[in-house]
Amino acid sequence: MNKIRTSLSLILFLLLIAACATEKPVQETSQRSTPPPMKIPAIENPRISRLPFEWKPDLYEQVLELEFASEKEAEAAVIEIAPLYEDYRLATSARWDDNCEENVPMRDLMNKYSIKGTFYVNGTDYFHNMETAGFEGKDYTAIARDLTSEGGHTVGTHALSHPYITYVNKNRMFEEIARCRAQWEAALDMPVNSHALSFTRYRNPVEGDVSHVNTARIMERSGIYHTATNIFNTEVKTDILESILLPPDGFGDLKGAIDWALNDPMVQKNTPNLSFSMHSWGWDDREKVLLEEMFRDLAARDDIWKASHNEYAAYRFQLRYAELSKDTRDGSSRQIVLKRPELIDVNHTIPLTIKVTGAEALTVKSADANIRQAERSGTTGLYNVFHNSDRRFPDKIAYIGNPENGTEAAEDSDYPGLLLLLRSEENQLILQITNSTDFGIENIQATFRLPLAYAPGVIRKTLPSVAPGETEQIILKPQQVSDDFRDLAGKAYFLAQVDFQSVDGGGRIYASCHTETSPDDRSFPLGNVLTIGPLKPEYGFYTRNFARAYRKGEISEEQIYSAEWLLDGMTPMQWTRIPREVSFYSKPYFDLEVVHLSDNWVANIPYPFLLATTVRTKEDRTVSFWCDPETVKHIFLNGEEVAFRDITLPAGDNQLLIVYENGQQNFGRASAAAAFFRIIDPVSKKRIRDLEYIADAVPLRENSWSTNFQ
Repeated sequence: MNKIRTSLSLILFLLLIAACATEKPVQETSQRSTPPPMKIPAIENPRISRLPFEWKPDLYEQVLELEFASEKEAEAAVIEIAPLYEDYRLATSARWDDNCEENVPMRDLMNKYSIKGTFYVNGTDYFHNMETAGFEGKDYTAIARDLTSEGGHTVGTHALSHPYITYVNKNRMFEEIARCRAQWEAALDMPVNSHALSFTRYRNPVEGDVSHVNTARIMERSGIYHTATNIFNTEVKTDILESILLPPDGFGDLKGAIDWALNDPMVQKNTPNLSFSMHSWGWDDREKVLLEEMFRDLAARDDIWKASHNEYAAYRFQLRYAELSKDTRDGSSRQIVLKRPELIDVNHTIPLTIKVTGAEALTVKSADANIRQAERSGTTGLYNVFHNSDRRFPDKIAYIGNPENGTEAAEDSDYPGLLLLLRSEENQLILQITNSTDFGIENIQATFRLPLAYAPGVIRKTLPSVAPGETEQIILKPQQVSDDFRDLAGKAYFLAQVDFQSVDGGGRIYASCHTETSPDDRSFPLGNVLTIGPLKPEYGFYTRNFARAYRKGEISEEQIYSAEWLLDGMTPMQWTRIPREVSFYSKPYFDLEVVHLSDNWVANIPYPFLLATTVRTKEDRTVSFWCDPETVKHIFLNGEEVAFRDITLPAGDNQLLIVYENGQQNFGRASAAAAFFRIIDPVSKKRIRDLEYIADAVPLRENSWSTNFQ
């Protein structure tokens, strides 16, 4: 198991520094004409170079008053916002992924040296290696609460079920992150703004920038604006903030990486945060000694901010939108306006540091906000400006789910007497707030967070108050911008983040609901394809030998479509139609253009599968196949190999057979669990929507085929 873990960690690190090379398939000779090389068609969407946030935070103004010893000093003073909290040169954070028990001793090691970390957690009922380590049915909440009880540690989201995020359907993509954030905020009464990508993946090799954009959008809509990696903005520049991921799990020269960052001005300007990582379970005893040495060295430095990822992200998020303006001088006094994001959008109480140089300020104050001189030793002229006192952050956070889209409001024990209900009815979202307490709630801001089929994806509505004994509603009509079933499949998840003020301070309650989708759409392969495999070498099955024999007619369709294969003469294997509902590992939520192969995202299955379906079309048409050529080795249509060239799809029923092989080099990739393919128009490069995949029409024979493929 340790070898597997180490191998996965090494692969993850290599993925951060280099793109996977595409292996060209071997061409063969046969009695028929040799098919052209496997070449993926041009993507139907243009490259996307820049993706700004579709929703911007609300801003407000603070008036700062500075007093100097003289008019001359007031004129000479330079006032600016420090690029990092208390003007540190660099920030360091520790990133630890997955719900695992090994996080506890790692937390203790960080506490020993006052190093802050963020534990990126999955759903409360998910554990790393849960099926093999006996954790099924257990809850991670108590461990997470213990991890964050001292030391300034925080949690971030790591997706509910640790999926390859672009291989689940669009509705589930949003729920994986949005519900993870909302439920953990409620479980720990702790704000979350940072996400660690499960398997470090944010795009898939087939859809490229399109899948990258989808990932960025769901993070933004979920209330996430930071990811603990420095590769997310490589292909598409987004507004998601990043951290520099140091060599994970004991690989690489950690000390050298820190020295490089401290001496690179571009690092300090653009991404001044180094992240130790990545798995508490991935460090052996020798590597932990090296890690402790690094922590000891960091603890001795006074020019590095030891921050959690949420703290760092919140500061840099404010910095992006903050500005100083309306600078006026009256004798020895200066007055300047600080414009900054609202506290509920920052989702953290970290102050902004104002830096005064050129002259010493005698006092810095504001009528509305608390301002404190920086506590960092050896510094002068630094002032931490907190949010206005009327911006009160929630002391408690609650979550009220409505998974069946019912009509009964409910309350959470954190806020007895406040009943909330979010439900969907006739293309409307109805948020109902019932106040059964003895006090009113005021300044209610309901932030609706919506899945990808709707735009805009973040909408804020307000209510002045809900008095005791009253019920108020906010009705929202989300604008559906796509009728493609791929964007609508699965259960749509809607979330309302309700922030308010009461006599007890700030409060927050999340309310959510699910809605069912429309009936199944057979123009997508998921659930409409038969599979057989894995076909291991010990059965005598080799991809190129099978394809050669099929092309030569040495293997017939009658044999291939036998309901049962007796491999090596005795091992039975059947063609199987994978249903949409299969296992804990999110397989009910697969994207509609993938075919389920395994119940485990990290399964090392470097063996071939055969995928078979009937493609029905009403008219003759020219088509092409959109697949990953690393894994789709051969495509046969009506017995002829077609590769990725343009072909004629005749009217009526057509038998499609795909030879799929994940390969050893793809260990730890989504392709271990699912095969992606699409039939497209070769001119428009768009998916053809008026054809059907019909697994029931595959001509299976009620017989067995005994073969060893020799």
